[in-house]
Amino acid sequence: MINYNRILAFNVIILFILQSFIVIQCQAEEPEITLYFNGRLPYIGYDSDNKLVGINYDIGEKVFSDTDIRYHWKQNPAARFMHYFKENTQPLCLVSWIYTAEREKIGKVSDITYVDSEYVGVVAADKHDQFNSRSLTEIMNDKNVTVLFKKGYAYSSVLIGMMLNSHANMLDLTKDQEHILLMIAEKRGDIAFFSAAELPYIFSIHPTLNKKVSILSFPLLSADRTTRHIICSKQVSDDQMNKINASIKRNIQLK
Repeated sequence: MINYNRILAFNVIILFILQSFIVIQCQAEEPEITLYFNGRLPYIGYDSDNKLVGINYDIGEKVFSDTDIRYHWKQNPAARFMHYFKENTQPLCLVSWIYTAEREKIGKVSDITYVDSEYVGVVAADKHDQFNSRSLTEIMNDKNVTVLFKKGYAYSSVLIGMMLNSHANMLDLTKDQEHILLMIAEKRGDIAFFSAAELPYIFSIHPTLNKKVSILSFPLLSADRTTRHIICSKQVSDDQMNKINASIKRNIQLK
């Protein structure tokens, strides 16, 4: 006599094994994600012991280490990995990068990981009065003003839009923010922009800069909240993005 219960139990076991095999195989086929960074303390960079540290590094480790996603960090010039991102040549993520509509259009954007502090303008100390009396819109539309910036760097949401439409002399540099601030102090440019969070770190390395530059506050710079996210290329799967967002909810507390 046929034992239908035994046959049913056997089929259930086979089905379970097949499903498990498919899940394991799919997980194994998920490519390892490269977390690109260019090095910009206090956000991310190497300390004196050659260890990665910084706000973005801590966020990335909290999020990715609490998933089964395979990942590794890699330092490259911003222009290079932004090319990889735009061309969708590989599975990559940029940890705690500023949201823009363009980045969302060509990539995948996670939930919020960080809300930026105030953004400020910096000029040489003896140019304070010249620029403090002017609006940000006026400065960015003055063709006689030289703005120092680094293409591919993250700036406030408002400033990114203004840079795209600026009539000022926009001088794109290969230097990092530390060197850009030094150039402002040396009057090799009129104005540059920084997150207020990164200036204390630069001043700690170059204490005398405090007297050589002047920090200007422009309310318009922080008119819109500037949010940071984990922004990934489209080669990162939807399943991986779901895991990233679930980990953000578990591990990241916004201030």
